[in-house]
Amino acid sequence: MSSSKPMIYNNTVTFNTGDGIRCGVNTEKPIIRKCKIEQNIGYGITCNSSSPIIDSCIINNNSAHQIRCYNNASPRIHMNDILSNSLYYGVYNESEFFEIEVDSNYWGHSSGPYHPVLNPT
Repeated sequence: MSSSKPMIYNNTVTFNTGDGIRCGVNTEKPIIRKCKIEQNIGYGITCNSSSPIIDSCIINNNSAHQIRCYNNASPRIHMNDILSNSLYYGVYNESEFFEIEVDSNYWGHSSGPYHPVLNPT
């Protein structure tokens, strides 16, 4: 998604050979709500310089981090079930100067969200 304002509601995104959903550099505040994002070969959701609202989704059993944020991405992640992230992080923030708003999620594993300074382990 690039140069757009997508709204993704009630979708199932599974078995892709890359990321489930990728929010690109010019994506303006996409909304991802009530989706099931599972078993993708890659990340469940990738945020590259974008700030999506990710709400009430099931993000489960993707091959890498369930949600990956980089290049100053600052998504709002609320009320999601983020599961099967025992080998990788539920949320991985590569931008050490940007915080991610994460509230009221079920993590399914103690790894939870990652930030290089605030929560490195």
